[in-house]
Amino acid sequence: MAQQLRPSKSTSKKSNVDWSRREESDNFARMVKLYRQGKIDHDSFRRFRLQHGAYGTRMTDDYAMVRIKIPAGQIYPYQLEKIAQ
Repeated sequence: MAQQLRPSKSTSKKSNVDWSRREESDNFARMVKLYRQGKIDHDSFRRFRLQHGAYGTRMTDDYAMVRIKIPAGQIYPYQLEKIAQ
């Protein structure tokens, strides 16, 4: 029987170092928007998304895999919960 996951009740503090790069996620969102508007051709967007860690699966068009950067190998429960959403 599968074990159900519950939100953590971690009391650990958030990292003092902000490893995020907001401009990367903003740029990715902008490129997706341009592609959906037809302003970027399929091959150009494919190169862009592959270089930025977004992969389709060969078995189906319904699923995708995203490579997630975890600088310094630090990840906290609240971050994992956000990824799972």
